[in-house]
Amino acid sequence: IGSTYFITITPEAQQLCNESPKFNINPPIALCLNAEFQIDLGATERENDSLVYKLCDPIVGGGRDGSGQTPTTFDDVVPRIESPPPYTAASFSLPLYNVDNQLGLGSSLDINSETGLMSGIPDTRGTFSLAVCVEEWSRDSVPVLLSETKREFQITVGLCGNQVFADLLDT
Repeated sequence: IGSTYFITITPEAQQLCNESPKFNINPPIALCLNAEFQIDLGATERENDSLVYKLCDPIVGGGRDGSGQTPTTFDDVVPRIESPPPYTAASFSLPLYNVDNQLGLGSSLDINSETGLMSGIPDTRGTFSLAVCVEEWSRDSVPVLLSETKREFQITVGLCGNQVFADLLDT
């Protein structure tokens, strides 16, 4: 599926010369199976607008989709060109996966709508495409949506810890 990045900038944001929020850190590339995690997906916003975080659908963009259909110049591990619009939401393998269960039905996954702190416990091994959206709202008496930024990233869930065991004899 790859990773596709979007930002929607409203006419109101353009009139105000508003700056979009910037994510504070890059997310990790791996998580440990059955281990609690927390990832700071928070962003910084210079104009003191309000930021609201939510899980959202990953988009089918560059990268292999595993469909076996006719390959294109953007159907590669490292696409030679960007995939053209229109973009569609990735198909989840229902009922195990959906926008709220991007790591699988038995896993827990949550994002704090005010801070962007993602937390959970993955219970399925594999590589997953996750998507988080941050909406930027003005702090006017009647708030106005200024922008929405979608951040997608791939993360691998695997076994962690010491997998080597030694039994030493005292002679």
